Amino acid sequence: MRVDGGPIPLHERLKQLTYVKYITKNTVENPENGGGMKTYSGSRTIDGIKVYVDGQPLDERFDIKRFSDSGFEWTYEGDAPRQLALALLADHLGDDAKALELSEAFMKTKISDLDNDWGLNGDEIDFILSELASD
Repeated sequence: MRVDGGPIPLHERLKQLTYVKYITKNTVENPENGGGMKTYSGSRTIDGIKVYVDGQPLDERFDIKRFSDSGFEWTYEGDAPRQLALALLADHLGDDAKALELSEAFMKTKISDLDNDWGLNGDEIDFILSELASD
């Protein structure tokens, strides 16, 4: 709750999550990275935008839906950030239809608020999705 008694907005709760590092890397079983949960990262480099899942390039998932011809982007709301939201959720959830359904809200809530260099893990994504479901 805020000082005035109102609820804390979702974007503020997400910022709090970013600062509170109670999340550990090995709480969800994932054989692809030695038993730990998947980690996602993105950065802007001299060679362009790079997005990885467990150190491997993240597939844009144009096979589900093509929001953008230019691939991924973040820090704003738009087609390229929504492509990133879709790809992250499809990889994380393993459910293409659910990823497509949630991609716009996830893009608006989290992807648009990412820094130039960022990292997310499965617990953080699950927390965001649970907050979206409760709003």
